Amino acid sequence: MYDTTIAAKLLGQLNAFLGRISPHFSKPVARFIGNMVYGIMKEKDVKLSSIVRALKEETTAKKVEDRLSRMLSAKGLEAGLHGVIAAEGASDVLKRGRRWRGFDPAEAEKESETPLFEFFGLNTG
Repeated sequence: MYDTTIAAKLLGQLNAFLGRISPHFSKPVARFIGNMVYGIMKEKDVKLSSIVRALKEETTAKKVEDRLSRMLSAKGLEAGLHGVIAAEGASDVLKRGRRWRGFDPAEAEKESETPLFEFFGLNTG
């Protein structure tokens, strides 16, 4: 598959995710979440300077880093994200009709019988 196809699919998934969570946040916070997720995906790094580099905004890197840093400490951001992501996961589990049975490290050696592999529908063969 071509890199542009993969990039387009990732951006589509990111936009779909942001579309689902944006009603729960103000517009600047939703944009901030999008910038952070995009930067982490692009740079494969969670350092703020790497995320700023990935965004390639026209303002100076220092100003962008200051803005992102300020938004990271926004009141209610962490609790809001936890709630939205937990709701996303719960709805996914309900859609699949499966119950999460947990993960037993003793069963990790038996990949085909591991609940984690069964839960996510992974093919171990």
